[in-house]
Amino acid sequence: MANPIIDFFAAVINGFRNVFDFLGTFSTNSWFLLIDNWDVFLNALRTTLEICIFSMLFGFIIGVIAALMKLSSNKVIRVPSVLYVEILRGTPLLVQILFMSFAYPTLVQQLFSVTLVEGTWTNPTARWDAIIVLSLNTGAYQAEIIRAGISSIPKGQLEAARAIGLSYPEAMAYVILPQAFRVITPPLANEFINLVLNSSLVSVIAVSDLTQTGRIISSRTFRTLETWTIVGLFYFSITLTLSRVLQYVEKRYRIPGLGIQKEESF
Repeated sequence: MANPIIDFFAAVINGFRNVFDFLGTFSTNSWFLLIDNWDVFLNALRTTLEICIFSMLFGFIIGVIAALMKLSSNKVIRVPSVLYVEILRGTPLLVQILFMSFAYPTLVQQLFSVTLVEGTWTNPTARWDAIIVLSLNTGAYQAEIIRAGISSIPKGQLEAARAIGLSYPEAMAYVILPQAFRVITPPLANEFINLVLNSSLVSVIAVSDLTQTGRIISSRTFRTLETWTIVGLFYFSITLTLSRVLQYVEKRYRIPGLGIQKEESF
């Protein structure tokens, strides 16, 4: 007569054996897949990092300008910034990428009656399409982060700077913005990490990033599990490294005592 307890433990042991066999095979297949396509993955990683770095830098410049425009009391200056931020934050990133890649050249051709030339402003390459869209998208989010950072600085800082003879632009450049940038380091770090993850969407316009490369390799080798695991590990390694570096930067440049005093802000 079969003992149910013995049968249960036998099933558990057999299950563990199957799991270990699978993990061993999976590890071996993943290792050889990575070695065989190392150059391809490395180029894809380089492309992803280039797109993210350029997009973050351009987006930061756009964000600073848009934030200062949004804080202006002049409606002519403030309204375009508000529209830009609301439109870019209110539409899906994937739609923006597809619009830039497919609708923008048609729009330019109809408005200016020009011949579309690949690699120029009338019809940028796929990589520049990705950089432009990601820069504009992250710039809208960074604009709100920077605006909030400036608003967190006590208003008396600006008044004191003006009292000692600094003009408004000088007060912003030398007093307010340096403090605001130290305040907004954590949310900017999160935005950079989100940008890295969102950059995978540019694969829909055939940019040879990690995601597009993974799609090509998986369709060629039929090793979908191993391929997408490797791609996921690449993204994880990027975000983990960024988070650790940015945590150090945050601690290094934190403003001691900020937020303890309750003083009127912008």
